[in-house]
Amino acid sequence: MTGKASVPGRGRKPRLKVIQPITGKGFQQDGVSFIIPDAPEWLTPVALEKWLEIAPILAKNKVITGSDLHNLGLFCTAYANWLDGQRAYDVLRDVPHRSPKCWGRYQRTHH
Repeated sequence: MTGKASVPGRGRKPRLKVIQPITGKGFQQDGVSFIIPDAPEWLTPVALEKWLEIAPILAKNKVITGSDLHNLGLFCTAYANWLDGQRAYDVLRDVPHRSPKCWGRYQRTHH
């Protein structure tokens, strides 16, 4: 074949669109320039802390684009929610629980 597609109707290859630039603070580290994206306003303090930890790493390695920012924000929020739940569990784990009256009977008959 002379370079034509063997499957009719494939059409032209799509062209890549220009990716929107990320707004934020510019930094240079180890000779590499990068922009740390601005955090969304709706992040909680714990989520913001996680954003400030992860965003520079992703930006320095040129892994993050403008379309990824909402996913990073949701990840940071999920992390903050998990951490709140874990802290609540740790508090409740140390509280002595009262078992139902039938629990003592169940232990005596099944052990």
